[in-house]
Amino acid sequence: MISRAFFVVLILVGGAGAGAARLVNGAQAGGATMVGWGVGAILVVVACVVIVTYAISRAHMSRPPPELRAGPGAQVAAILREFFAHLGAFAILAPFARFWSRDPAEQGGAHPEIPVVLVHGYLLNGAAWWLFSRMLRKAGCRPYVATIEPPLGSIDAMSESLSRRIEAVCIATGASRVHLVAHSMGGLVCRAYLRAHGTARVGLLITIASPHHGTEIARLGLGKCAREMTPGSGWLAALARWEADNRSEAPPAVALFSYYDNYIAPQESSMLPWARNAPLPALGHVEMYFSRRVAAQVRDALKTRAA
Repeated sequence: MISRAFFVVLILVGGAGAGAARLVNGAQAGGATMVGWGVGAILVVVACVVIVTYAISRAHMSRPPPELRAGPGAQVAAILREFFAHLGAFAILAPFARFWSRDPAEQGGAHPEIPVVLVHGYLLNGAAWWLFSRMLRKAGCRPYVATIEPPLGSIDAMSESLSRRIEAVCIATGASRVHLVAHSMGGLVCRAYLRAHGTARVGLLITIASPHHGTEIARLGLGKCAREMTPGSGWLAALARWEADNRSEAPPAVALFSYYDNYIAPQESSMLPWARNAPLPALGHVEMYFSRRVAAQVRDALKTRAA
């Protein structure tokens, strides 16, 4: 569903750019000119999204400790990488998920490593993990991708689709449990899963840039899940109360976050009280799907748990 929506948006934005080329150049607008304007329109929209998210996150920014402060050059580089990460995730991977994604049945069978289920974030699908899953596979891990639905529904409803995916992976591999690696809203989906289904199937939870205490950016989002991710929401408060009452049952957890995240505002919202919180260098939110450094930290956490 979300891949079709992104495909339609690409067509609409690109078509608007091509139409603008026709209006400006008239009948002289050739095919190459219209395509160029169409691509340009997509680039402008992505640039606007990145600029707005950085502006909001800067207004609500958590103050990084001195050892993690990035200079102007590093911050500009992070913004540029985030721009290209948006293009990769939203214009190349998400709209064509069927091309980039693999069915878990293709990876079934006995394997010494505990399966790793990758849980994507808001308004994306499993294709966002395309590069990240390959980095983990090269490191000896066994990743499986989960596509969470309904995309604009409640996080509790999404946790049920995660439950079905976990059971499917366990059946395909013969494993009794999995490790969960989640980006952004996916971390909340995993926590909702633990509340609803317990920890029997989960060996380790790793969240990457998840809004555990909400994010101001969610106020601009669509759907029930966005309302649940706003700071101070009743859903977040109820989840935190349940976890406080059941702290002894929580699985081992690691929470990775960046003080220069442009979607989590304030950035320390990604810290989880019952997890080992590990700050990252100056990285943008979507960039983390493509970061070798993040993949290495995830790999190390998985290997440490297996040791």
